[in-house]
Amino acid sequence: MPTIPALKRFDIYVYKKRSPPTDNALIAVSGAQISLYRQGATIRTAKTILPEQENVAVDVYHTGAVSASDQLRVNNDTQKSLNVVSVDIVTRTLYVSYFGPFNLVLGVGDRLFDQTARPLLYSDPIGTVVVTPSTYPTDADGRRTGYVREYRFDYMISGISGEANRLFIDSEGSFVMR
Repeated sequence: MPTIPALKRFDIYVYKKRSPPTDNALIAVSGAQISLYRQGATIRTAKTILPEQENVAVDVYHTGAVSASDQLRVNNDTQKSLNVVSVDIVTRTLYVSYFGPFNLVLGVGDRLFDQTARPLLYSDPIGTVVVTPSTYPTDADGRRTGYVREYRFDYMISGISGEANRLFIDSEGSFVMR
């Protein structure tokens, strides 16, 4: 009898410092938001893209799950958005278009991630029951669990009072050789 592949469990606790700088004890964050994204790409070579430029080559360390027609955000900056024209996985190059009003400076290590096709979180290990909505809150203990089908993925934690959003890249998902 064939076995059904089980998805890998995504299990995270979100904490913050109680009252920095005087009290750095960690406390659980209830209601923090977890957003999943397909695996993005990290900039390998710095580049400045001028407004209204199309089909610009951007060197990355790995193309991740980026594909043509994706709308990429740079480091979660809503003012920095790129449209993917094509992807060359051999040369590790993304070809993008930029239609913003100002020069867009991409630095080494900047993360590009897709805003359009988001991975799903499942409540069961076989991936049949989708958890809704697409942004997942932590419970009273600061915990969020589920199962992710993607090979690798990025995720962001937001909604923590007094703190910037946290982006975690290249998280291991399901079907990764262990």
